[in-house]
Amino acid sequence: MTEIVQKAFLRRRSLLFTLAALIIAGTLYAAYVPVALFPQVNFPRIVVSLEAGDRPASQMVTLVTRPSETALRSVVGVRSLRSISSRGSAEISVNFPWGHPMDLAATEVGAAVAQLLPSLPAGTTFKVRRMDPTVFPVAAMSFISTSIAPVEHHRAGSVCDTGSGAHERDWRRTARISGRD
Repeated sequence: MTEIVQKAFLRRRSLLFTLAALIIAGTLYAAYVPVALFPQVNFPRIVVSLEAGDRPASQMVTLVTRPSETALRSVVGVRSLRSISSRGSAEISVNFPWGHPMDLAATEVGAAVAQLLPSLPAGTTFKVRRMDPTVFPVAAMSFISTSIAPVEHHRAGSVCDTGSGAHERDWRRTARISGRD
């Protein structure tokens, strides 16, 4: 150990120069490294939400969802579609290949639906959203229990059923978060 200290003392100028160079390089690197809350990820999915009053789900499928799906299939790069229709609303997920320019895709999807809008029932409105954590944030919750089997955790229409009302209490807490739809 003493030998290393002696060699370092003899080469102190070289060591100080190397240390100064590393400090300067680190400072410059830190100044130019991008910092963001969410990583820049372009998910290849766009969601179109359509609202058409209080029409029954069967009418929504025939009058709104199917014509919209047909129009959206004509957009360049569409890989697949998935839709959900309910009373007065429909939601269509449009999937694209990874690496597809999603800004352009969102514009084309919006244009396709806008062109179709006059042929849809009167009063129909739509929203086009990119599935991106910076544009459309996503939150997930996970409940773990040592006393309840995983099969008992999941129940249709509920995140978990602990019997203690924990899931209802947590959902009430999340309902108070501002900006939550």
